[in-house]
Amino acid sequence: MDVLSVAEKRIVRYDIDTERSYQNFILAPDDSQSYTYLDPLVFLTAENDVVLVSHQFSNEIYLFNSEGEHTQTVTYEPTRTLKRAKDLGGKVISSDQQVNDEYQKLLEQVRFGPPVWDSAKQRYLRLSARRIFSEHREEGSSLPEIREVNVYLAVFDSGFNLIAEVKVPELESEYVKYFAKDGKLWVFRNFSDELGFLVVDF
Repeated sequence: MDVLSVAEKRIVRYDIDTERSYQNFILAPDDSQSYTYLDPLVFLTAENDVVLVSHQFSNEIYLFNSEGEHTQTVTYEPTRTLKRAKDLGGKVISSDQQVNDEYQKLLEQVRFGPPVWDSAKQRYLRLSARRIFSEHREEGSSLPEIREVNVYLAVFDSGFNLIAEVKVPELESEYVKYFAKDGKLWVFRNFSDELGFLVVDF
C-alpha cells in the first residue's frame, strides 16, 4: 500500500501482505492464453480516524493512523466462521473451470466484509458469511445456484477485541453495503427498485 503525503510530496510504500494472506488467494489458470483472473476484494476504509485495510477471505485487519503509519494488525478467533479460508497452498490451476471450482470452495468457507465504526456505542461492526450451494448449475453459469447464505455480525470494542458474534437471519446475501448509525447497523436494500435499508438493532 502506498501512502502519499501531499504536503511533503513523497510516497511511502508498505508491504501489508507479508504473510501472503492476499497473494495465496489469487485464482488464475497457469495458461498465458487465459484471461481469467480472480483476486480477493480488498477493502480500504477510514473509520474512527483510522485507516483499515482488509480482504474478503481472511479476518486480518491492518490499521494505519492518519499519518499513514502502520499501528496494528488485528486477528481474532471467530465463533461462527473460520478465521480465514483455506488458500491454494501452491496448487496449480490449469483451467477456467478449476478457477470456478476453487472460488466456490472459498465462498463455502467464509467471506468477510469491511469493519465499520459505531460512534454511538464506541464499537466496530463487521459482517461475514458462508454460502451453501445446491447441485444445480444453470447453463453458462460459473457457480451453482445458492441454496443458503448464513450471514453473521461480529461486534468488537474500540480496541478490536471480539465481544460477540450473532447470526443475522434477515440477511440473505453477504454482498451488501452497510454502515453504522445511531447504534444500529444499516444495510442497503433494494425494495421494488427503491433504495431502502434493513436496520439491524441488537
